Amino acid sequence: MAHALFRAYGYSGDGGRLRYLVDMSTESPQSAERASVEKPLGSRAPRIIKQSRPLHISWQVLIFLIGLAIVAGGIILLPLPGPGWLVIFAGIGVWATEFPWAQRVLRWTKQKVQAWMRWVKLRKKLRERRRRERRGAA
Repeated sequence: MAHALFRAYGYSGDGGRLRYLVDMSTESPQSAERASVEKPLGSRAPRIIKQSRPLHISWQVLIFLIGLAIVAGGIILLPLPGPGWLVIFAGIGVWATEFPWAQRVLRWTKQKVQAWMRWVKLRKKLRERRRRERRGAA
């Protein structure tokens, strides 16, 4: 089994911006295919904001605070009737516009939801098949 290499994170020389310097190897052909389809991790801030380091840090702080307020609102909604988990994932989505860790959390969540949806569809097909078999046997 091939192990993944950690990406080196440091200054790239283009205006003092931090960025990934080395690509991470993939563990399987499926993950390589998925990586080619998915957007690269990193900031989605406008170019003018990325060009100035103090402005970019201020932007990140603003995005973090907005996301934190949304996630906190979702946590408050959890015991109440309402879309608590959806609000929490919306807050993580706001964070994902700027932070790679939040982008990885959303990708993982998306994979788990898709796997669950496939499982639900499979269960539905099996249930329908059993129903038809019972009707045919009776």
